Amino acid sequence: MGDAAALECPDWRWGSRDLQIGVEGPKDYYGDTNIAYAIFSFDSNSSLDTVYRIKGELPNARYISIESSELVDIGSWDFDAIQDHQIVLDGEVDNSTNPFATGSFVAGESFTVDVVPDLDADDGAGLTGNEDEDYMNSSSAAANILLSPTNGNENQIWLRIVLPKLAVGDTAYPEVDLPTITALNLSNGQEKECPVGLLAARPESAEAINGSDLGTPYAVGEDYLALSQSEPSLAATDFEGIDIEELILRLLDIFVTRKWSTFDFGVIEIPFEGSSAIPGYSYALTKMNEGDVAVIKLKAPEIGESGSPEVMQENDQDMRYWSVCSLDLAHGEGLACLADEGIEVDEDGYVTIVYGPNDASFQELVEGRGYKLLPDTRQSPDELVTFVYRQLLPSPEFAAMKLHVGEYVPRARVCSARWFKWGFCRVW
Repeated sequence: MGDAAALECPDWRWGSRDLQIGVEGPKDYYGDTNIAYAIFSFDSNSSLDTVYRIKGELPNARYISIESSELVDIGSWDFDAIQDHQIVLDGEVDNSTNPFATGSFVAGESFTVDVVPDLDADDGAGLTGNEDEDYMNSSSAAANILLSPTNGNENQIWLRIVLPKLAVGDTAYPEVDLPTITALNLSNGQEKECPVGLLAARPESAEAINGSDLGTPYAVGEDYLALSQSEPSLAATDFEGIDIEELILRLLDIFVTRKWSTFDFGVIEIPFEGSSAIPGYSYALTKMNEGDVAVIKLKAPEIGESGSPEVMQENDQDMRYWSVCSLDLAHGEGLACLADEGIEVDEDGYVTIVYGPNDASFQELVEGRGYKLLPDTRQSPDELVTFVYRQLLPSPEFAAMKLHVGEYVPRARVCSARWFKWGFCRVW
């Protein structure tokens, strides 16, 4: 077939973070800033008779997945997925030797995934609709199969990589070489040139991808938009040792400017631009003015470094990864995220996250109380702030009994920065 490199399809496009050259930009697709994405786009009409073969090595990561989707008006609609622990390594017959499955991760093992069109009899192009099954049952097929849609839209293959924990003293994440992609003929498994009509890499900015007038992308129910305005009950001991002038200021802060509003996290299922390993996103919207502070408290799940959900459960671990992020909802951009690592867990197993001013003195105040700062990085502060709590690859027991339930649901409230500094903005 000639030079194999000449047959490789055009490169993947890194999303907001390029793990080959270390460049980080705006986080599009409402993404987590601790997760890197690479996207390969192709036209489904010109690829009905084509298998895209992905060959690579397991990267140093906390989690990876390879997922297929199709681009529609509201975003990239999820279709099929292979999670890291499900991957069969090259030369193996099942995933039993996959370090992501066993819980003893070592990077560098090679794998192959075939992206196969999910054909129907009416897809056309002279096909009967059975060619996909024939290929998957043939000796040409790889051990890992990812189906792709055939609805005539632009299709996308996503490689998601949750960044590894940095060693003490490290400031840069390890370089990741993207897998190669070649085209195979669906009928016989032979290599061929990439189909004409392969789409070019999409623009980098979220605004260019989603359109400047995106509006609210998801059908968020009233339960998620409703904001509680209840006031706390105050005891006389709350004000011991405070002179009358300061007492008046604090009472005005509560009852006039009303900075004690609580807000709730609900659960939303996202069938597009979501990770297959996240069974529902915990999601909250609240009103905040510039300079306000939000305090978020939750029971911290037990984290497993690697392993299938079943292996994590055997090791008394709840999930692979969790994070809390702030979003620019109107422009589809993730602003700032805190991953589970490095967040102090108190003696009762809780973590407290403070969303507030992005400055060193405020961070020192927050961390001095055993909390973690999620910096307010909005370019032009808006009244509405959005938070997302991701819980990735939970164990079966956690998913059935604790996910989005009880103390594992974040509790939160908004107050003024002044009220927080005085120590009265807390979540019980």
